[in-house]
Amino acid sequence: MKYWLILVFMLFFSSVGFADNRNLDSLLSLYQKSAEGLERISALQNLFEFYLNNDPSKAKDYAIMQMEYSQSIQDILGIGMASYNMAVLHNNKSNYDSATYWYEEAYAFFKQIDNIKRMALAKYGLAILDYYRGDYDPALELLGETIQLMTRDQKDSLNVGAELQLMGMIHIRQGNLNIALKEILHTVRIFQTLQNNVRLADSYNMLGGIETQLGNYSKSIEYNQLALKIYQDQNDQFYIAQALNDMGNTYFYLKEYDEAISYLLQSAEISRQMGAKDIESTNYYNLGKVYLSQKLYGQAEEVLLKGLRIAEETQNSIKTIEASNILGQCYVEMGKPDLSLPYLNRAIELAGQSGSQEAQSQAYFFRSKALETMGNPSGALEDFKEYTRLDKIIFNAEKSRQIEELRTLFDLETKENEIKIQQNAIQLLEQKSQISRLQKILLGSGLFLLSLTLGLGWYAFRQKMKKNKLEKQKMDAELHFKSRELTTKALHLAKKNETLENLLLITQKLNESDKQAGYQDLIKTISSDLRDDNGWDTFARFFEEVHPDFFSRAANQYPGLSPGEYRLMALIKMNLSSKEMANILHISLPGIKKARQRLRKKMGLETGDSLEKVIISL
Repeated sequence: MKYWLILVFMLFFSSVGFADNRNLDSLLSLYQKSAEGLERISALQNLFEFYLNNDPSKAKDYAIMQMEYSQSIQDILGIGMASYNMAVLHNNKSNYDSATYWYEEAYAFFKQIDNIKRMALAKYGLAILDYYRGDYDPALELLGETIQLMTRDQKDSLNVGAELQLMGMIHIRQGNLNIALKEILHTVRIFQTLQNNVRLADSYNMLGGIETQLGNYSKSIEYNQLALKIYQDQNDQFYIAQALNDMGNTYFYLKEYDEAISYLLQSAEISRQMGAKDIESTNYYNLGKVYLSQKLYGQAEEVLLKGLRIAEETQNSIKTIEASNILGQCYVEMGKPDLSLPYLNRAIELAGQSGSQEAQSQAYFFRSKALETMGNPSGALEDFKEYTRLDKIIFNAEKSRQIEELRTLFDLETKENEIKIQQNAIQLLEQKSQISRLQKILLGSGLFLLSLTLGLGWYAFRQKMKKNKLEKQKMDAELHFKSRELTTKALHLAKKNETLENLLLITQKLNESDKQAGYQDLIKTISSDLRDDNGWDTFARFFEEVHPDFFSRAANQYPGLSPGEYRLMALIKMNLSSKEMANILHISLPGIKKARQRLRKKMGLETGDSLEKVIISL
């Protein structure tokens, strides 16, 4: 999902009077008739934009003409625009160093004339390059600076849709899918308001990527089809190739391999014709996955080697690691472990340099298989141990990331709820002030006019009703806030116990294969943490705030239950899933089922009675 980012420059220039949607004949006629100065620069800009996504070589010719003409008349704006256009061309060809040079040149020229919007555009281009390189923190920093520039003169969030799109893409790469989903849905609303269908298509394409990672493959294809139709209407070949690639990859996950191959081959042909090397490399990688799943090893080897050569040519380390890993897997499955070793060794080295633990873990796993097949059990064991070590780190990091993402979303919702509560409080104070003034008027006027007094009395009654309504809204908002906090606490407790359970299982397995005193100590520590009731006590306090006197009512109505059964009733009251209840109570899923059956029996429920309804009604 790369080339949608570049389109921002055309849409931006359109918003400030340079882009033109007329056909080619009209554009050429305007250029031939254009006068000197800004009018000629604008005509060259329109021709560049027309050819950019259809014939990059002609687009480059017009960018050079624009540069030479602007230099001849010493027009700083025109030189900056031509520099930016050159950066876009190099970006499309994956020439990142050249693209960086031209973006920085463009920024310097725009800064000379204090053109804030174009300065922001150049910074955005540099952020795109950091994103391509995998430097996500610098990219986010540049995007923050871009948004500051874009909103310096006009405090309007509609101007920053592209920046929010790229931020969403970065969060997708970092695995923060819920945060990414929130940001991309925001961009959908922005571009729907602006009636900007092309940028809306980009957002649809990104939503498709998020749904794929969430496992909602059918929904992903729906979004990709919406995006593809718009790209085809615009004849944007780069974006058509990207959408076809994404759909092919999604059909792979659906195991509809014929559909996957059809879309990926279409994308590869368009990418090759357009010189979009990163997309073409990705096409071959995805085709390799499909062929490997079908055990068509010869075809898999062919396309994967093509993809690897392109990744090396563009110096794209991420795609080089991916292609090397899957080639190693391919040769292991083909029964050629000796051929797999150079690729897996390289993947391990590059992944270690880039800090990609997941890719490195995968390479160690397949190298252990290769060494085992080659009759090197000690080497295979060492690689498998390293794979297990990295897998534990990845597992713990993923759980920490999920908890951190949950905390971030909770903080965002907390702030939103606090704002609502403050707004209701302000309205309540205003109502009290109005009522106070009204009471003074009534007190001062006495019985001046009975009809007026009755009328004002009715108004006071209405105001009091509004006050009561506002107080109820405030209480509802506070209750909603506490309910969200309670749910977060429950999920946090469930995730913590689930993580400890998995870590205990891994430690027990390692202890069985490698007896060491340290493993026994770790098992005792984890078991002790799982039995610790401090987490439950904190949860119970929050539960009582949201559901006051629940435990006392339950004890009065159903005496003789155990503490564990009262806990189970509380979790059922919250409508948690069986898995979440099992994690919180530190028992198995079958154990939850048995516990519910015992609870029904002790509560004296009949076969047709709903346990959930009875507990919720308490």
